[in-house]
Amino acid sequence: MKVIAISIGVSLFCGPAVAQQAEPAAATAVQSRKAYDDCVYESVAAQLRQMAAGARQNADFSFLGEQSFLACATEERVLGMNMIADDFSPSMVQATLLGIRAQIKRTIRQIVADPGKYAK
Repeated sequence: MKVIAISIGVSLFCGPAVAQQAEPAAATAVQSRKAYDDCVYESVAAQLRQMAAGARQNADFSFLGEQSFLACATEERVLGMNMIADDFSPSMVQATLLGIRAQIKRTIRQIVADPGKYAK
C-alpha cells in the first residue's frame, strides 16, 4: 500500500514535467515563429510611432524592417535553434530565415500599400 501511495505521489509530481517535455516540436516551432513575427512587427510599429507624422509618409520601410530584424536577433536565433533541433542543416536554416525575412518585408509593404485592410 505504501508503494502505491508513493507511486501516485511521484506520478502527480512528475506528470506535468513529463507532459511539458513531450510538447511536440511543431508547436515549439510555431510559437517561436510567432514570437519572431510579433517582435519584428512591433518593432516597426514602435519606430513609426517615434517619427513625426510627416516623416512617416516618407519612411523607408525596408530600412525599418532591417532595423527590426536587428532588434529581434534573439528571437531569430531561437527560431534558428528550433530548426536545428528539427534536423535542419545550417544552410537550410539560413535559407529559411532569409525566406522568413523576405516574407515579413513583403507583408510590411502590403500593409503600407493598403493600411485599411490590416487595421484592427
